[in-house]
Amino acid sequence: MRRLNPISVLLLLLALIGVAVAAVKDVPLKVVLNGKAQSLKPSAVLHGENAYLPLNATAKLVRADVKYDKSKKTYTIKSGKKTTAIKESQGAKISGQLMFPLDVMAKSLGVQMKCDQKSKTITIKTSNGKEKSSGKGDKGKSCPPGG
Repeated sequence: MRRLNPISVLLLLLALIGVAVAAVKDVPLKVVLNGKAQSLKPSAVLHGENAYLPLNATAKLVRADVKYDKSKKTYTIKSGKKTTAIKESQGAKISGQLMFPLDVMAKSLGVQMKCDQKSKTITIKTSNGKEKSSGKGDKGKSCPPGG
């Protein structure tokens, strides 16, 4: 009986893992602002178990202004009387777009955000929406199954 070469087995396993990782796709997420469905371009996505949103489109949705400082690689967000800065490094390139995690977006924009993996929906509530804004997002940047 012929014995398997350990290096060949290892290479085969690594190839299979690579195929499995490549097969994971970003899932588009619906966005609801103060109870009304919205459209973001590019769309918010579920990347693994984390929800990511496009900064400019999300800021526009909640009527916040965004400015970029190329030398510092920092975005300055002005929402009402609140001004926040976030570094480009806090985001992630997803499908060629710079996206930011749900928790970073909620804190920077001063809104409440929750993600529900089951319904594939991010719910955003602003201070002039149904509930007072706390600037807190979901637990971290995750999008837990079922809410």
